[in-house]
Amino acid sequence: MEPVTYRTPPVLHWFGTESRLQMQDARKFKDAALTPGKKDIAGQLKDAASAALSFGRGAAADLALRNATGDSYVLSDTGLERHRASGRTRLDYSEIKRIVDGGNGIIVLEHGKGKMVIRPAAHLVRGRQRAPIGWLRNGVEVPYVTLPGEIAARSGLEVEPA
Repeated sequence: MEPVTYRTPPVLHWFGTESRLQMQDARKFKDAALTPGKKDIAGQLKDAASAALSFGRGAAADLALRNATGDSYVLSDTGLERHRASGRTRLDYSEIKRIVDGGNGIIVLEHGKGKMVIRPAAHLVRGRQRAPIGWLRNGVEVPYVTLPGEIAARSGLEVEPA
């Protein structure tokens, strides 16, 4: 059987757009703060602080994008591999002892050596409703619960409530 790959969908490109916009705002504030004679010292300090804050927000959004889009899961006949920016982790289905639904889309795969936690890359929020975004399963959009369901089926276990 061919390996199945789960990736985050391209909807997360908005993080990158927001990151770029905040970095541009930071540059504008920095340039304004360094222009002599236009503002007093307090105004220049305020602009410099705003630039630093915008730069920090842009960097945080950029980091969130890299972490979210870097995750992928490859399911083979014998086990799964999680690919992240920090490295790759392999787990055989036979090693999984329990699959626990931790709520908010968090799925915990308990195995003999510890735990592997699967988290949604992002949530869609509308008012009080919150739903984890789904996956691209071999290029086709599927609901978020498809990945833990397929892992449970391949390992012969049920997804248990917390």
